[in-house]
Order: sequence, then structure tokens, then C-alpha cells
Amino acid sequence: MENQGESRTEDKVRLAYKFDIYATNPISRGDLYIDAQTGEALFYNATIKHFRSPGHDKPISGKLMDNKEISNAETLVVSANAATRYSGTQIIQTTLNGGSYILSEANRGNGIHTYNCERTATYPTTNFTDADNNWTAAEFANANKDNGALDAHWGAEMTYDYWLQVHGRNSFDNAGGRIDNYVHFNLIATGYPDNNNAFWNGTGMTYCDGNATEAEGSGFLDILTSLDIIAHEIGHAICTYTADLVYQKESGALNEGFSDIWSAAIESRVTPTKSIWESGEDIDRRIGHLSPRSMSDPKREGYPDTYGGTYWINTNNCTPTNNNDLCGVHYNGGVLSHWFYILSVGKTGTNDIGSTYNVTGITIEKAAKIAYRIKSVYLTSNSNYAAARLSGIQSAIDLYGVNSPEVIATTNAFYAVGVGPAYSVPNLNYCASQSYLGLDEKINKVAFGTINNFSIGIFGYENFSSLSTDVQIGTGNTIKITPSWSLLPSSKYYSVFIDYNQDGDFTDTGETAFTQTSSTSNPVTGTITIPLTAQLGNTRMRISMKQGALSSPCENSFYGDVEDYSINIIYEQGAFTSKTASELFETTNTSGFALYPNPVVDKLNISFLNNTGYSFVITNTVGQPVIFGELSGNAIDVTQLNTGIYLLELNNNEKRIVKKFTKK
Repeated sequence: MENQGESRTEDKVRLAYKFDIYATNPISRGDLYIDAQTGEALFYNATIKHFRSPGHDKPISGKLMDNKEISNAETLVVSANAATRYSGTQIIQTTLNGGSYILSEANRGNGIHTYNCERTATYPTTNFTDADNNWTAAEFANANKDNGALDAHWGAEMTYDYWLQVHGRNSFDNAGGRIDNYVHFNLIATGYPDNNNAFWNGTGMTYCDGNATEAEGSGFLDILTSLDIIAHEIGHAICTYTADLVYQKESGALNEGFSDIWSAAIESRVTPTKSIWESGEDIDRRIGHLSPRSMSDPKREGYPDTYGGTYWINTNNCTPTNNNDLCGVHYNGGVLSHWFYILSVGKTGTNDIGSTYNVTGITIEKAAKIAYRIKSVYLTSNSNYAAARLSGIQSAIDLYGVNSPEVIATTNAFYAVGVGPAYSVPNLNYCASQSYLGLDEKINKVAFGTINNFSIGIFGYENFSSLSTDVQIGTGNTIKITPSWSLLPSSKYYSVFIDYNQDGDFTDTGETAFTQTSSTSNPVTGTITIPLTAQLGNTRMRISMKQGALSSPCENSFYGDVEDYSINIIYEQGAFTSKTASELFETTNTSGFALYPNPVVDKLNISFLNNTGYSFVITNTVGQPVIFGELSGNAIDVTQLNTGIYLLELNNNEKRIVKKFTKK
């Protein structure tokens, strides 16, 4: 297909091979994408998701483990008392294997198994055993810290139970996936500087002993098997099987933030007397520190609590490496975990960017349901904080209803951490508008989304606000307005107003959603694109037909008609759908428009007159949206894009501009 003589053959799509690369020393695992023609490395996504020790920015990666099967001898699953290192004596499930009991059970999904790596950098099937199934402190609170294995086994059981009982999820893959714990892993043997870490490597959970060579009380971290760390690592596994957030930049920060969320949610449910807003408080042996990370006060440990605030790692122009924490995945994850804290318990204050907030908490249980819906229903692999906000508000609406206290708190909690505006209280006192001679020339029918309404038009104004349709934020929607005349057709002007920010008027930038000048068409047809700044939820749409000129939203006229409807603005996964071939061509009526530099390395500048009220979407050559936002005076950061050709689409509901650019 061609447009203005330009062929689609100019577009370049990168054909690539995907390799699952793993190594033992230095330990690493991740998906590497290689250009099939040039051999160029295009993209790397680390598979390992880990806790990260304080003071070390180098993420670890791990090796692929073989699937382990329970031997035929493992036949009897029984309950036992276990003197855990961090949570006292707990009831666990074990299996009689020959003449002894092992940390293995098959009652939860396809089983939970805890193995002893014996301070090697390997993944053996060596079992922890006990002769009488009474796992006492006298036997396991030894210099080897074997009682930490009891925490790992019990913690995995409690984490499995939480996901099944609270969220109806059957293990990390929702298919009963077997949970393999590997305790006493020697990370130093892989080239890592210490053993202060734990990680999910794409197949199982790996737990190191901490700084085991130093005396108790003067070391760095103790063995990393506390309940919140177990929940954190299994949370990474759940992310792999839901949103699969790419482990770098903002998507990686969300990945880390969600794992800390599950740490708090599970600890709150299982051990509510602990410091649930401290991540890893049981294992921290440093003088003057409560925990490696704090969800209630992230800045105490050098993590940001505000998007773009103190300690925030700027991901613009950032190339992910081991030395920069893959562009701040652990550091910037503190913003999401602090959002969850504020949403759960509430907070009043002023954030690092000067926004004053007052959030009423909704309980950790409700906040966790919203967080899980964000990740399991809406987010995709490259989602950022802006998408998390939209997903969070929509999740709250799904669960608790439009304009509910939960929706208000979710919105304001994101505002508190510097992501998006505060909640705007709906004002239902809309101004009056009507025509005095609506009987002669009127709106006969309106079709928009699922609204397909015939009207009477005898009063010059009709209130159909009880009729509503769902519309996705960021998408275009066709509106058809069918007029009727008592005598001969006469030319009319049409205006559609939508209260996008739900403040009770139609006067804000962009709220004139559609206009048609001097037309006798029947019907009048146009497209309304819901801007990315629109507030989610139910709002008012006003349609005006007038003779002689375009109507304002609050005026009275002699000839024409006015009707009010409602629309429900929603956010759904895939809301920014792929474009058709015809939609991908550049527009030509763009005098005075400049896009530079082109090709671009990092920052894309846009210059043209009357550029207010525009949203933008960048799509790749197969029409998939990759970046979206609101156009401002700042350049658009395209650092995260892979090399190739893209299209930038600008839209303010009145004008659409599409231009091609090349990313180096």
C-alpha cells in the first residue's frame, strides 16, 4: 500500500533470535536478543530477580536448574514442629523418605522442596533430614545456620497459602508450579563479592548465608531466609508468569516494588506482630540499621519515596549495566513500595517535588487486591509508572466502584509519590444549555460506543446522562450525530464537550472533543480520542447543534438542540491497540512542524505552533504502541527504544499529526 508516493518498504523491522543464556562463573542468566542479519546484540533482559544486598549495586544472575522429581520413596507427608531461625516454632509439612524425614511436601500444588547446596555454587538434590520429625533448635540452630532452611520451607508454605487463599492463585504459575528452595548457596564462588543475597533465577529460589564468615552481630546480613524475603523472591516468580516486567529501568523498578509489596502483605497476614513495613528486618546485622529497605521511610536507607525526587535514579540516557543496578531497579522500586504503604495505612505530608497530600488508608488487604490486579490484569512487560497509575485506578474502579473511597485513595497515593495528579472530586452541577426552538431542528439520534439513542428534541435540551458507554483512555472512538428538520435541511454547526478531568465544567484544555462547522451531512461523523490525561471513571458528555456558529458549552440559542450523556473512561491492557496499515502513514498537512534530530539517539524534540493539548503515542512499524504521554515543552525520551523506524502520532482531538523518525 502506498500513500503520497511513499512505499512501506522504507520501514525496517529487526528479525532477531532470542537466546536463554546462562553461565556458572560469573553466575548469570537472561534472554539475549541478537539481530539475525548483523549479529548485533539488541536487548538483554535479566531473568534473575533478587533481593540485592545494601551497598552492592551489582545484580546477580543465575544458572538454569534441572527439574527435580520426587522419588518413589517419598510417600508419606506429615506435619512437624520446626524451630525456625526467625519466626519461632512453626508447623511444617515434611515427607518420610526411607528411615528419615526430609523438607519436602506434596500437599501444596506440585510440591515444595528445600535442598541443601552445602555452601557450593551448585544446585544439588541433597535433602535436609531429621530422624524423628521434630526439627529442634538443638539440632538445627548450629554454626552452619541450618535452621534457616526451616524458615525457607515454612515461608514457602505460607507464601503458597497466601496466594491461594487470598488471591485464588495456585502457586507462582497458577498451575501448581513446584517450589524448589536452595539454601546455603555460595555466591562468592561465582565471582560475586559476598553472600548477602537471595534470588529467583527463572526456575527456583536461591538463598545465601549472608556474610557467614563474620561473627554474629558484627556482620552484614544473616542467612537470607526470613519470611519477607521468601515472599519477595516468590513474588518475582509470580511476576514472570503475569506482567513479566522487563528487569531494567522503570519496568524493572515496578518488578522490584511489587515483590516488596508481597513481602509486606504476606508478613502482615502470617506474622502481624513483626515490622511489616521493613524489608528484611530479621536478617540485618548492621549497626545503626533496622533493615536493608523500608517501605514506610525509603529515604532512611537511601531509596526514593518520590518519582523524580531525592535518590531517584534518572533512567534517561541510562544504559542498563550490573554496576548501575540495571538503571535503578532496586532503588526506584522504593516509589512503588511507598505508594503501597501510603495506600494501606494513609499519610499526610509534602513530597520531594512540592506536592502536598492527605491520603486515607484503605487497609493492606484492599491495597494488595488492587496491586495484584494491576500486575495480573493490566501491566505488560515494558510498563512504566504512568501505566501503573492508570492500571491502579482502573483496578480500584473494577473492585470497588467509580468514585469509591478506594479509587480516591489509590489516585491520591500515586499523587503522594509524584505520579500523576490528585483525585478531583466530581462536581455534578453542570451549567445549563439549550435551544428555544428545538422542535423544528433537532438532534434525532446519537451513536457513540454502545450508546445508540433516538431522542424527542421537543424542549431544546434532553438529559440522557443515565445512558453511558465505556471508552478506553488513549483510543479513538467514532461519534455519529443524526439531525432532523421539520422542513428543508439547513446547515448546522456541531460541538461535543467532555469533562475529562471531572471538575464539573467543559472549559479545560482539550475538553472540546469534536467540532463540525456548517454542515448538512446526515449523519455528521467524527472521531473523539480520549486523552491520556483524562481521569478514569464516569463523566459528562454534552452534544450541541446550533445554527450560524459553533456553540459554547453553556449558551442558549434559538435554533438547534442540546443533549447530555455519560461516558465511563476506562484503562484496559492493550488499550493502545496496534494501528492499521493506513493509520501508520505520515500526514502531510504539517506546515511549520519540526521533529529533530532525526535520526535520534536519546531526546526527540518537537516544535510547532499551537502545540497545546496534544497527547502523543509512539508506535513501531507493526503498529504496536511503545511509548505514550502528554506533549510538554520537554523533549521526549526515546532512549529505551531499540534501533529502528518508528512513528510519532500527536492528537489534540482537533488535529492529528503523524511523523516518521529513526532511532539510532
